Formats: sequence, C-alpha cells, structure tokens
Amino acid sequence: MNALAYRQPPAPLLAAVPTCQQRVDACVRRLVARPDLPVLPCNMHGLLAAAESETTSFAGLARFVSLDLGLTAKVLRVVNSGQYASRMAASPVPSVSRAVSMLGIDAVAEFAATALSAAQTATGLSGVKPLMLTSLITAHHARQVALRARFPWLEDAFLCGMLRNLGEVLVAYHLPEEYATILREMCQGSDERTACFRVLEFSYEDLGKGMARQWNLPERPGQCMERWETFQCRSASGIDRLRMVTNFSHGLTEAVYRRDPAESHSRLSLLIDRFGDALGLAECDLKAIVKLAAGDAKDVFEASGIPVSDLRLGRQVELARLEPEPSARAAGASAGNPGESLEPREGQARNRLFRRFARL
Repeated sequence: MNALAYRQPPAPLLAAVPTCQQRVDACVRRLVARPDLPVLPCNMHGLLAAAESETTSFAGLARFVSLDLGLTAKVLRVVNSGQYASRMAASPVPSVSRAVSMLGIDAVAEFAATALSAAQTATGLSGVKPLMLTSLITAHHARQVALRARFPWLEDAFLCGMLRNLGEVLVAYHLPEEYATILREMCQGSDERTACFRVLEFSYEDLGKGMARQWNLPERPGQCMERWETFQCRSASGIDRLRMVTNFSHGLTEAVYRRDPAESHSRLSLLIDRFGDALGLAECDLKAIVKLAAGDAKDVFEASGIPVSDLRLGRQVELARLEPEPSARAAGASAGNPGESLEPREGQARNRLFRRFARL
C-alpha cells in the first residue's frame, strides 16, 4: 500500500501573537469611532461667556481652551485634520493659542457649546472628571517647574503636562470595565504598568502616543508620554528638557494628589533624586511649586464641585463601582479644592510633609 496514504496531516500553523504595537493600533481604531472626550462644564460656561464679549481676544479664549483636556484635544485635532491642515499649515499646529487664532472665535465657541451639551447628558463620567482635573494640575505643575528651571518653553510645558495623562483618560472614559480592573489591581499592590499590561497588554503611555498620532497632534506631547520611573535623558536639547519637566510634573501630581501621604514621602524623594540636579530643583522647592499650581487651578476645582479627594486612587476605585477598600472610604470623606486639601486626616499628614520641606 502506498505509504503516502498513512502520512499524518500537517500540524496546524500557530497563530501569530499580536505585538504590543498591533494591540495599541487595534484599540486606537476602536476608539476613533467613539465620542469625543468629555469636557468640564464650568470651563465651557466661562469660554462661551468670553466668546460673547466684544473685547475677547484670541489669547483670552485660548486660555479657557487650555484649561480643559477635552477641548484642548478637540481643537488641536480639528485644526490638524485634513480639512484644515492642508490649507493652513504644512505641519501640525503646535499650540492651543495658534490653533484658536486659526480656527476663529466662532468655531471654538461652537465646539464648546456642542461639548457642553454632550457633557450635560452624558453618563458614567464620575470617575473621568477627577482625572481631567489631575491633567490640569500636572499642566500647572509643569509651568511652575519650567519657570523655576528657567526653561523658556512655557506653553509647550503646559500643553505637554495637560496631555501627559491622555492614555489613562481614554481608558477610563471608553473602557470603564478594564479601567476598574486596573485600579483594583493597583490597590492590591501592582504598579500601574504591570496592571495595564495584565488587563490591556499595553500601557497608558502606549495608547496616548497612538491616539496622538491618529489625531495628528503636535509631536512634542507624544514624546513626553513616558513613565518617570524609567525616564532616561538622552541629551541637553530642548525636547529632552521638556521631557524632564513633563515627567517630573506628572510624578509630582501622582505623589501629592493620588497617593497616600505615607507613600508620598518616598516618591517625592525619588523624583528629586532622578530629576533634581538636571532641573536645578531641591526638595525645598516642591512646596512652592505645589502651592502655586494649586492656586492656579483653584477656580476650576471650585467651579467643578469635585473634591480633591476624588483624585486619590482609593476614591477612584469607588467611583469605578468596585468594592472599595476601607481606607478608600475614609479618603473619600474629605473634600475641598487643591488649596484647601491640606486639611484634616490625610491633609494633616501632607501639612507635616510640607513643613518638612520648609525645614530643609
């Protein structure tokens, strides 16, 4: 009998395992068809009122846009889309101020009105809005750090600080179940990157960079999306200085506003060890940076009605409708704006931290 008749069928080929970048690209394709990022209504009310004034300038309107992550992303995405980019600029518009001047007051006001209407009817935003305020705090930290480091790219620092957390906001808004699982793993001891890879198989930074490319946003914010713990400075160029300012500021926001006071001590010390010499900063500078940034963001926090305690990871677990840890319930009981958040319970510990800075 023909021996070929007994030949075993070929083994099935193993399916190719998607790479991290392929998974990011697939997620970006899913999110592109989703609604725009939400906005903070208080920012939109202020912008619309300013737009109706005959004395409003492009710079004044740009200030309102720059205070809101959702509207910042929208304005930059639209002005850098094919509809505008081909006839207005050869390369991506790099700043909010330039984007507003190109789009005009009426167009920006229309974006704000549409976004405000959507925000007033949207659901499931309780865990996203605190993240947007976190982005605002990081932007203000970045500006203050740039000033102290005598780094002249102030508008770039603010924009990169604002967009630094884009990936996490996208996951929290569009993938709430996955985000809730990530938060739960972090509260159980996993670091952020490990939790993200277990759930998403990529990091928040990977998604932020991917979406920034998809939206044709300015290049610099994407270059600054990286974990400060693994940051490596390649040169003394302007972009590397911007990367340092952005990632230091992001780490500062995490340590002061999102972590427990006991953990803040060690994280702040690590930040100074990694970035202090390069930026010309010492631990004694941190109190002033945090205080000035909190003052700059105070009006938005007060108008939003969101307590600063909602920025804590433990409180975000509650907002994501997970079973909260007992410590999260205690953290959720305190409220106030950034300037007032240094009051009872965890605030007392943070005041002791700042007094320690003052003695250094």
